[in-house]
Amino acid sequence: MKVIGECLNTMAYSRVKDAVSDRNEEYIIDTAREMINHGAHYIDVHARNLEDMIWLVETVSQLRHPVSVDHSDPEILVRCMEYGEVKLVNSINCERTHIFEQAHNFGVDVIALLHNCDPDTVLKAAEEAGYRRTIYFDPVVMPMSVSPEEPEKLLSRHLELKRRGLHTVAGISNISYGMPEGSALKAVLLVMLMNQGLDAAIVNPSEMLWYIRAFQALKDASGRETMNYIKTYRSLSGRE
Repeated sequence: MKVIGECLNTMAYSRVKDAVSDRNEEYIIDTAREMINHGAHYIDVHARNLEDMIWLVETVSQLRHPVSVDHSDPEILVRCMEYGEVKLVNSINCERTHIFEQAHNFGVDVIALLHNCDPDTVLKAAEEAGYRRTIYFDPVVMPMSVSPEEPEKLLSRHLELKRRGLHTVAGISNISYGMPEGSALKAVLLVMLMNQGLDAAIVNPSEMLWYIRAFQALKDASGRETMNYIKTYRSLSGRE
């Protein structure tokens, strides 16, 4: 499963917002490196405006690690695709399917947000644009504090996507907004979705790493993931 590190989002993390405002390159790079060390395959970045997004992308790109760009403005997403380390766009929806043409040209994968949007519309737009790379479909995680029945509905939406053979992604942290002991809720939801075949998760890697590694080790009878579990422990504890 792909891990998309969420910790460089200026809307979710006040220290990141301050660091971007102050152009604190050291803090941004240290935060990105921490996510990489905890298993992030992509570093997701979000800021309010184009100038800040470009600065974030350029700063994180120094680590030569795949970057995911997270914004609702398609023009900002397209501008960020020009950077070679950008490998994932987060996200398109049924009103932004024209981005597929640029995503095809730049060779980046795409997250499709299924909020008031259906997979068939996304797939048709991708086909028309000649897009052949991976599309991760996001069934949209809503806070259970607002809608207690949301986890059950989410699992149903996700399972339907998997039955269709589609790649999936979920923003796990959304489930816990307004709830106590959010880490427990996030961890259990993540494992429930992984058990259905979740392909990628947007998480704080240092918070969720061991749940991911434990799930993988317990599900794999070959022993390969057990060794990976041990290797991860030794690496993070300095016992290699």
